Amino acid sequence: MIIPEEFIKRGIGIKGVVHIGSNDCEEITRYFDLGIDNVICFDPLPKAAAFALNRFNADPRVVVIPLAFGARNSYHWLTSTSGHGQQSTFLPVLDAKTAYGEYKPEYRILVHVARFDDFMHRAPTELCKRILACDCLV
Repeated sequence: MIIPEEFIKRGIGIKGVVHIGSNDCEEITRYFDLGIDNVICFDPLPKAAAFALNRFNADPRVVVIPLAFGARNSYHWLTSTSGHGQQSTFLPVLDAKTAYGEYKPEYRILVHVARFDDFMHRAPTELCKRILACDCLV
């Protein structure tokens, strides 16, 4: 994960963060506290995207896009968990207890997956201007 604090410690100004897998959006207020005023949240899980939209809908500093990123443009089955989707996965679930810890698998949903470069190539210019750092679990 690329942590915005690491950029700031090194004197690199951050214009915005791309937050991939926003779940319950807990990091967004931390970004605001760091002086980062442009946050683009991506989460393919409808309940997570809806939560982010409800929480930050009136805030012009936040854009929420219900989309996942991957190696190619396609659709994949996502196994969703309880809560806001923390630890949801595209991987096969072999052992739910070890794979999810406190979160339990609830259902599978077919979601749109896009290549990041393809998305950015087609994204509105104004959206692209907001980006500098990506925060994602790899």
